[in-house]
Amino acid sequence: VQEPDAEPVLPSPMAADRSGPDALSFNAVAFDAAAFDAAAFDAVAMRGLKKDLGADCVAEMIALFEEDTRSRLHTLRSSPPDHATLVREIHSLKGSAITVCAIALSRAASALEIRLKAGGGMTGTDMATLERLFEAYISAVKMAVPSPEPVG
Repeated sequence: VQEPDAEPVLPSPMAADRSGPDALSFNAVAFDAAAFDAAAFDAVAMRGLKKDLGADCVAEMIALFEEDTRSRLHTLRSSPPDHATLVREIHSLKGSAITVCAIALSRAASALEIRLKAGGGMTGTDMATLERLFEAYISAVKMAVPSPEPVG
């Protein structure tokens, strides 16, 4: 049994010994898609954010993250940027995802960023993975955090 304030026990997305349709390859590191989906949202960290910042502030952060990330992913899919800009965009995605407790998305973006910095590229599979993890996070967090109340 996990203590309420203990670090969350999340499945490890690292699955170097796995292969097949659920193993997503980010260069030399394989990520298990099922483990990523299970860890899409860190509820323990989110409770901490709500305690520290307040539920309304957290709900607003999530709404801004959703809007920004939808736009970013759409742009990456529709008009892929040059390599340096792509690295910056993935780095920004990684940071903003961890800020709102989107663990799986942040980890996937981190692995992709490492590959990009090593001179690799982004594939259609990478893009689909980022989109799927984003949607998994949004679905999970919307059940846990109510939308902010409209002002005025």
